[in-house]
Amino acid sequence: MIGFKLPDYMTGINVPGYHFHFLSDDRKHGGHVSDFILSQGKFELEVFKDFHLRMPASHEFDQADLHPDDLKAAIHVTES
Repeated sequence: MIGFKLPDYMTGINVPGYHFHFLSDDRKHGGHVSDFILSQGKFELEVFKDFHLRMPASHEFDQADLHPDDLKAAIHVTES
């Protein structure tokens, strides 16, 4: 599992707050983690001060509506 925390000012670029993903041991399955209880594991922390965002180079992305009326609701739907 890997996670990160983004500040509130990142809303619209990414999801603010804590955000976790998992990858199965065989690396064939993965996805969002919405809740977990850690009974055993290893924790590492690294602070990053840089953020690099690469946008898709496609006609579909260029034409996409990236201004939804209710961004918080759209994020909730995507993350659920």
